[in-house]
Amino acid sequence: PLYNLSLSSQHRAVLVEHGLVELITDLLNGWKEGHQAESTLALALAIARQLLLAPDGDQQRDRVEACGLVEAVQGAAEGVRSEPEGCVEEARSIVAGLRQRHEAVWMG
Repeated sequence: PLYNLSLSSQHRAVLVEHGLVELITDLLNGWKEGHQAESTLALALAIARQLLLAPDGDQQRDRVEACGLVEAVQGAAEGVRSEPEGCVEEARSIVAGLRQRHEAVWMG
């Protein structure tokens, strides 16, 4: 349900206001192997993709930056906590998307 709510910009704004960015950042930074851990990590990365690659505005971007969500995704992309390979690949894809957006801004 949380992932489905995060797909709507209207719901995402309310979720961000109530701590979604902090929750996802903490989950990525504190991830450990265990029961249903891989599916939880995959959902967190899917939400992180929405927050990072399709931000709804400056407030969301500022919150993402202040919470260190980019760094948390980069850590998952490096597999620093022995994240499952599929999750590492998803995190790498998000990081690549961020790089492409950054390059487009500078070249545009």
